[in-house]
Amino acid sequence: MKETLHKRNNQKSIDIDYLLYKPNSYEQNPQNSYPLIVFLHGGSIEENEFETLKEKGINQYITDGNELESLVVSPLHYDPDKFWSE
Repeated sequence: MKETLHKRNNQKSIDIDYLLYKPNSYEQNPQNSYPLIVFLHGGSIEENEFETLKEKGINQYITDGNELESLVVSPLHYDPDKFWSE
């Protein structure tokens, strides 16, 4: 699987882990432009459940071996008080 886990710190100092999918052609042609898909999961996935995240939505499509010609970012954020509203 071509997804890798990354962490980025935003301006509010909240650490957010995420999966990043890059198509095979990205390494061969990094100068090309690729569409970006941001997959926001529902509130049922808790912190550090990356394997569960891989089984949801577009990530399941990728896990099943399908190739996409786009970048896919899947942030994993769990805060029962905030979710994605901020």
